[in-house]
Amino acid sequence: MKKTIIGYSRLGREIPLFHSGRGDAAVLIIGGIHAREHITCDLTYELWRMEGKNTDCIPCLNPDGRAVARGEERPRIPFGGDVRMWKANAFGVDLNVNFDAGWGTGARNVIVSGPENYIGPYPESEPETKAVCDLIREKKYSVVVSYHALGEEVYWGFGPNCRHKEEAATYAAAIGYPLKKSVGSAGGLKDWYCNNFPGLGLTVEVGKSEWGHPCPENKLKELLLKHEGSIGLLERIGGKIARENDGSGAYAG
Repeated sequence: MKKTIIGYSRLGREIPLFHSGRGDAAVLIIGGIHAREHITCDLTYELWRMEGKNTDCIPCLNPDGRAVARGEERPRIPFGGDVRMWKANAFGVDLNVNFDAGWGTGARNVIVSGPENYIGPYPESEPETKAVCDLIREKKYSVVVSYHALGEEVYWGFGPNCRHKEEAATYAAAIGYPLKKSVGSAGGLKDWYCNNFPGLGLTVEVGKSEWGHPCPENKLKELLLKHEGSIGLLERIGGKIARENDGSGAYAG
């Protein structure tokens, strides 16, 4: 197991990447994109630690935002609301609408900084967003999974780029979540990956809606049981997709 730093947040916090196995990993899992969904940081790390054999894990892409949502850091924009509901980074950019995939066209997008839905001044304007994009451009993973909360749903594909439905359905069935296509959203990590790479991109919304935000920390054990074995399945899917791929980020033939 190996830890590297792929970049730094706007406030200088490290964004670590944990690697398991030898050589390049087939699978990348990412947690903590939205600040108030910080239970996904613990979930992704524990799943990786217990099950990862050929998987890379970024437990928290948004460390500044997580600190804001936990009351450990102040927002760097005027805000008088409940910081526990904060989704953005510390400067009010929602990282999951800051990717170059239909950027600015989402139904809930806003153009003013705030606790959620602000697209930023341009795609990949935030160092957190750019760090994960640069990593994926370099590694060309076969499977990229972005973990969010709440709702118990799996989203796959973006626009016309809806590859690997069978594999997506297999994963969704294994964890007992319905498989859906995104409607009215854009600019997310999964969207960008699906637009630019031939592998399987997923957004996984963990936890029951009635749990509310932030998801109670005492639900972590239940989530781990729900997702038991899922990393191994993703690795098998990633291996299958990699065999269909010539290794350069494009389909063989």
